[in-house]
Amino acid sequence: MTKYGTGPGARLAWRVWCGLALGVVAWGLAGCGSGDTGFGGSVDVDRLGVRDIAVDVTDTTATITWTTRRARASTVTYSTSNALDLSKTGKVTGGKPDTPSGVQHEVQLTGLKADTRYFFRVDGRKTTMRFKTMGGKRLRLAFVSSREDGRREVYLAYENGENVTRVTKTGGWSPALSNDGTRLAWVTWRAGGGTDVWTAQLDANGLVAGSEKALTDSAGRDEASPTFTTDGSAVTCAVQGGLVTVPLDGSAEVPLLTTRYAVNDPSWRRDGGSITFTSTQRSSVIQLSKRPVVDGSISIKVDDDLDTPLAAERWEVVDLNSGVIDMSAAGVGQKRVLVTYQSGTETIENERIAVPTPQACVHVMAPDGSGLRRLTSWENATSGPAYSADGGQIFFVREGDGRSLLYQMSGDGSNVRGLTTGSFVDRDPVVAPDGSVVMFASTRDADGLVNIWGLPSGGEAYPVTLYSTGESEPALSVVP
Repeated sequence: MTKYGTGPGARLAWRVWCGLALGVVAWGLAGCGSGDTGFGGSVDVDRLGVRDIAVDVTDTTATITWTTRRARASTVTYSTSNALDLSKTGKVTGGKPDTPSGVQHEVQLTGLKADTRYFFRVDGRKTTMRFKTMGGKRLRLAFVSSREDGRREVYLAYENGENVTRVTKTGGWSPALSNDGTRLAWVTWRAGGGTDVWTAQLDANGLVAGSEKALTDSAGRDEASPTFTTDGSAVTCAVQGGLVTVPLDGSAEVPLLTTRYAVNDPSWRRDGGSITFTSTQRSSVIQLSKRPVVDGSISIKVDDDLDTPLAAERWEVVDLNSGVIDMSAAGVGQKRVLVTYQSGTETIENERIAVPTPQACVHVMAPDGSGLRRLTSWENATSGPAYSADGGQIFFVREGDGRSLLYQMSGDGSNVRGLTTGSFVDRDPVVAPDGSVVMFASTRDADGLVNIWGLPSGGEAYPVTLYSTGESEPALSVVP
């Protein structure tokens, strides 16, 4: 039996777990790479009345483009408040009604105030969106989209989705930005199979041409979920069997966590004092009926036609006195096992026990790997933990009842409260450096499109992007 965390079989199992832990059964293994960004199920794009809204801004102008299914007015209403008391009619720039390409529209707004936020709607769409003119401090947004050629790639924009530019050309996902905004990391396919982390330099204008390079190139290992260390000198990523930190200068990588359990979604506190991530450890446990249990007496088989033995490295005895065994790394969730063991002088043979499905839970630990603690219950799968700007709070996703919603808790796991409600799928929370907004991917659009949304402190969620191909995995930082 191949030990979990090594070998081709373990790599495949780990890729599958990445998808399940992120709750992406409906949208492919987006946490680990796929060809589909949408996790809300299929949307018939040809039936959408209005789609693919994009905005490009300067200090005093905004060019807004979009596509409609049928011919209609090329009109935008807008203002610096939700009143939307100004209107501008533009032009049709191409396309045909009731065709896959649809009808393309364009409106140019001029005479705008610099460094000012505007609200707008396009004709035929009730969704109010926003943009901000140039001339002041901006945040940079990285995200994943297949808006150009149907392949998932990494894109850059400003914090309201303005001035979108494409970064990757051969597939990219899981973007991460350094705290100072000068570095971008992402995951892509490795030639010959598997995944690697790549990085690039950024400046005030975006991607520095020619700066893209592979940070990892490990033929026998896949990397996922990169996140920059606090000082931006290295990238921490999830690998089979734990977490590693890879310096940008090419020096030796540093093992941060070695474990038999599936680990994903690492995120550093901005001061570097701790790191949070998800792990399946202690999320699928069984308890033997007779106890205490004699040390070394336990053997386990899968309750199948072959009574397949489970190697000892695939399960862990938690406590002999209470007869608790952790099956989280065994790969037998929702199956039954047969356990033979000894309690006192009695030998119990083939005790049949149902194994719960492993669930990803939020964990936290110190930078040296000490003080590992589980913060969320195994009763609900969780994903995407992200620290608040001040490090005092952790935002995360909780699964349950067919929904996936955002939650917030204190850094020690207390004071848990929900942030979003409804029958939506919300994913990938990320916090602005100034703490002003949490951005996330969501299906809460009226048409079920998967796009980036923002949730300001004390406010209501608003759409940041609105594209029919689906957009997810936001990352936020400053513009250097």
